[in-house]
Amino acid sequence: MLKNTLYFILIASLVYAANSDDIAIHDDNITTKIIYCPQVNSLTKYELAWFGKSNLIKWKSTEPSLSEDAATFSGAQWDGIQVGSISCVYQSSDVLSFPIVLKNNHMFKQPHNTNWTADNNDTYICRSNNPKDCPLYPKIEQQVEFNIHKIMKQIKP
Repeated sequence: MLKNTLYFILIASLVYAANSDDIAIHDDNITTKIIYCPQVNSLTKYELAWFGKSNLIKWKSTEPSLSEDAATFSGAQWDGIQVGSISCVYQSSDVLSFPIVLKNNHMFKQPHNTNWTADNNDTYICRSNNPKDCPLYPKIEQQVEFNIHKIMKQIKP
């Protein structure tokens, strides 16, 4: 009975992982993929949160925002050690408002483009009005073949 329960949990986990809305970035040809912060015109606001999308990656504001618009891209910030997270920073036309900061749940390699400057050992800053000036290099996940039938045959009841 315990063995059957464990098989059920394994299968349920695999099915959930295969149908998850999170988009994994894979490296099919060992080519480096470049991601950018969302363009200003692609940002949308719902209630007090801002959302954006770029290269199929969903971005969301980290704090509630009273800003009515996102007028300009201010730059990006990378935090980590070799691999880290990215914050995309936007400014409203209301100069008295706080910046709009978008993040996602993906990890990125330490920036090495000339537009990125080291702020300290763990932080790099890219100051630009154009997201294309701040390329982001995702940490590539290893491609794993997912075949539920093959996995089931490997499990011996």
